[in-house]
Amino acid sequence: MKRADSRKATGRAGLFLTGIRRAGALREPAPFPFTLPLFRDLERLDFRAPVTFLVGENGCGKSTLLEGLAAGAGAVAAGGRDLERDPTLAGARAFARAFRFPRVRHPRATLMALPGADIRLLEDGVIAPVAYPDVEHVRITRAFLDDPESFLRWL
Repeated sequence: MKRADSRKATGRAGLFLTGIRRAGALREPAPFPFTLPLFRDLERLDFRAPVTFLVGENGCGKSTLLEGLAAGAGAVAAGGRDLERDPTLAGARAFARAFRFPRVRHPRATLMALPGADIRLLEDGVIAPVAYPDVEHVRITRAFLDDPESFLRWL
């Protein structure tokens, strides 16, 4: 089974959730989201910074992972009417039941960006660390800022 970067976390001060661990074997047939390789093969995911950004193509599982983390941590899922009863969050609840969510503390604030945050790329069924300059959105934004005319001529 695959693991998403399980190196020992350093500097855990400020962490809310230290990671997630598979609670046991999946029942067959596995429900969504475990029909997707990213979730079926995930055994653990460690968080090393107070903020982790998830990046990846549309449809790679970012929202599903975030909803599952929200369900498991007892947090609010964006757009969810009621985490326990919203039919669109059934996959998130299944994900939450399949993992343990060791917490350090409860969050005090919500941030959109933070220097030193951990960035994870969801791609090809794997969750892997990625450096900020290597994030596609950052490369595109920098290319635009370096030469806006080359982008604007396509409009």
